[in-house]
Amino acid sequence: MTSAWTGGPGEEGLFSVVILSYRNEAYIRCAIDSVLGQTYPAVELIVVDDGSPAFSAAGVLSYIESRKGENLRRARVLCSPVNLGTVKSANLGLAQARGAYIKLLGADDALYDGTVLTRARECLDADGGGILVGRVIKCGADLRPRGPFRDRFARSLSRRTPRQVWRRLCVHNEIAAPGVFFTRDFFRRFGPFDERYRLLEDWPAWLRAVRQGVRLPYGDFDAVKYRADAGSATGLNRDYMEDRERAFQYEIRPYRKDLGPALYLLAWLSLKIRNSTLLRRVYGRLFR
Repeated sequence: MTSAWTGGPGEEGLFSVVILSYRNEAYIRCAIDSVLGQTYPAVELIVVDDGSPAFSAAGVLSYIESRKGENLRRARVLCSPVNLGTVKSANLGLAQARGAYIKLLGADDALYDGTVLTRARECLDADGGGILVGRVIKCGADLRPRGPFRDRFARSLSRRTPRQVWRRLCVHNEIAAPGVFFTRDFFRRFGPFDERYRLLEDWPAWLRAVRQGVRLPYGDFDAVKYRADAGSATGLNRDYMEDRERAFQYEIRPYRKDLGPALYLLAWLSLKIRNSTLLRRVYGRLFR
């Protein structure tokens, strides 16, 4: 696991948005525009590319400079010479972020509208727990909405205890990572994302936090437009499936007595079913 994050308290009021890119040349400008179009008064933009062959840091930075407004306090573009995976790329961005508030955004997604960061900060300040779950809107490649993504459980978060959420998440991760926002204090408390994983940054982090009593509040606003068919870190990706096996090993198996035998068995069966290549192919054909 990565050592504890030692970042300072951050710049008061600054919202850092870290865009994670890998072979997203067709979409990244849309993601950047969604950040630059925010009405929030103090934004930091960090783009982290994970070894894309055709990525041009100079070109991306030039694009940002040509379209930035007065609210952009700082912009930086980082390039890895090799493909590190989502987790290490996210941590590279976190290490550079100076904001008191932090948002990770896939380069193939976009913030829903210009008010997102403002609304996210209002919710984060009101709750005080350091993390917020906003609504994710599933879209096609053209970003035309198809409907909310995994919305039913998210809408119930405010009336659930951390233990109830933890037990549910052990069976299946129902928190859509694109809709999550953080304060800097969250990472000061729990450290950066766990680098024992390559692609799976979200599920282990949720399990670790709620197991230690952190609430996952729901922000009732449209946060992110998610290109459902554009991502590369899910589906039949072998690294992703192995990461889920590791998450079960590190974050669920040691706590099986707390879950109880019936729920632990259900969590194990859920993992095996969701990691079944045949079933995932069928699921992909039915629900894409």
